[in-house]
Amino acid sequence: MTPHRPSHPRPGGERGMALVSALLLLLVMSGLAIALTASGRIEVAMGDNEELYAGARAAAESGLNRAAAQIMALTANPAYPLNNLLLGPDGDAADTADNGLMMHLADMAGSSPCPHPNGPCWFVAPGSPYRYNVRLYDDDDPAMKGGIAFTNAELTAMGPPPDPPEDGTGVTDVNRRIVIRATGFGPQGTTATLEQMLTPIKMPALLVDGDLEMFGSVNIIGSQGSVHANGNLDIDGMSGLTVSQNATASGTLTANAGWDPGGLESGGMPEIPVPDIFADDYFDDADFVLHGNVLPDGTPDTPRITNKDGTTTYCLPGGGGDGCRGVTPSGGTGPFGFRYNAASNTWDLNPQGSGNNTNWATYFAYTDVKITGNPGTTSSPILLTIIAEGNIEVTGNPDLRPEPLSEVQFVTEKDLRIAGNISIPTAFEGRIMVREQIDFGGSASLAGQVIVQDVPSVSTLVENNRVHGTVTLSYNGLIETVAYTVSGWRETP
Repeated sequence: MTPHRPSHPRPGGERGMALVSALLLLLVMSGLAIALTASGRIEVAMGDNEELYAGARAAAESGLNRAAAQIMALTANPAYPLNNLLLGPDGDAADTADNGLMMHLADMAGSSPCPHPNGPCWFVAPGSPYRYNVRLYDDDDPAMKGGIAFTNAELTAMGPPPDPPEDGTGVTDVNRRIVIRATGFGPQGTTATLEQMLTPIKMPALLVDGDLEMFGSVNIIGSQGSVHANGNLDIDGMSGLTVSQNATASGTLTANAGWDPGGLESGGMPEIPVPDIFADDYFDDADFVLHGNVLPDGTPDTPRITNKDGTTTYCLPGGGGDGCRGVTPSGGTGPFGFRYNAASNTWDLNPQGSGNNTNWATYFAYTDVKITGNPGTTSSPILLTIIAEGNIEVTGNPDLRPEPLSEVQFVTEKDLRIAGNISIPTAFEGRIMVREQIDFGGSASLAGQVIVQDVPSVSTLVENNRVHGTVTLSYNGLIETVAYTVSGWRETP
C-alpha cells in the first residue's frame, strides 16, 4: 500500500512579484532621472541668470568708474564749479529732465539710446550687449529718497556743524558731496544699479607732491595748520619750528628727537591727491594781462598791459621800462605800478610815489613776475592776485590780500620764491598754487593754503622745496582746494 503524502499548496500567489518590483524600481529611477534633468535645467538657467546679472553689474561698475574719473579730472582745477555737473547739459535748474546727466562732457560723448527712463546709455565696449546709464545727484536731492524731501535735521547732519547745512534743492551743492548712480543693462532685461559717494579730502595748509624740507623759525598754524609731503618730510625743529596740527609724509618723516606737532606725526601715510596746476585754468579770473616779448608757444609778442581779451591796450612800457608804472586804468584804484625788464622778460611790481599805491586787480602774466616794492600797509593791504605762466618772486615788503572774486593769491606754472617780508592778513586767506617748486624764507606772513605739484623743473629759480627763515603760514579753512575720494558704495534694489 502506497503511503499517503499530504499535499501543500504551491506558492502561486508570488508569481510576477519580481516583475512588479522591477517596474517599481524603473519608475523610481525614471522619476529621479526626470528630477535630475529638471534640476540641471534650473541650475543652467540660474547660471545663465547669474552670468547676465554679473555682466549688468560689471557694466554699472564701468559707469561708476568712468563718471568718477571724469569728475576727478574736472575738479582737479579748483576753479571748476561743481554745480555745473548737477545742472546737466543745459545748465538750467528749472529744467530737471537732464539734471545730473553727463553726455555733454568730452569723455562722455557718443551715448546711445537706452531702456533707462533717464537716458542716454553708453556701451561697455563696441559690439557688447551690455550698456550703462549714469546720473549724478547732490546728496540732499529728494530723488535720493524716492522723491521724499529731507528733514531739517538730516540737512543739518549733512553739514555737519560748524559747516552750513545742505539746502535740499539737489542742484546747488553745499557740502561738496555728490552721488553717482549707474545702472547696467544686459540681455533679457537684466539690470543692476550701483551708487557711490564722492566726498572732498580736507587738504592741509601746506601740501607738496614730493619732498619737503623745513627748518628755522617756521610756524604752520590755524585750525587746519597741517603739513603733508607725498614724498619725504625733513623737519629741523630745534629753532622753534611749530606745526599746530599734523606733520605727515607718504615717504619717511625725519625730525629732531623730542620735536612734536600739535597732532599726528608720521611717515608712511597715504598720498593726498594734488591737482594739476596750470595758470591758464585761472585766466578767466584776470582783469589785466601782462604781455612779454614772446608767448608761451614761442610766438613773438609786444610787451604791454591789456584787458583780458587783448582788445584794449592800457600802456606800453617804453624804452626805459617804466611806461606802465604810473598809468592808472579807467576806474582803477591807483597806477599799475609794474615796470618791464626787457633783458629778463620780467614784470616787476615796484610802485612809486606816496604810500606805494597800486591798482587793485587780478593780473595774468605770460612772463616772470617779481615784487620788489612795498605796496600796501598793514592797515590797508593791496587787493592783488597774480597768475603767471612764469616764476613769481617776492623780495620786497608788500602788504597784500587776495583779490576777493578769485580767492587766489598766487598761481605759477614754474617756481615761487619768497625772500622778502610779505604780509597777508589771516582774515583773508588765499590759494597759493605752484606747479614746480617753492622756497619760502625771509620774514613772510602768509594766510591760506599752499599746494605744490612739484613737477620736474623747467625753471632754475628754485631747485628743492624748502620753508625756512621766519615764515608763518596760517590756515583756518576759509578757502579750500578740494580733491575727491570715493567714501561710500552700495548696491540698490
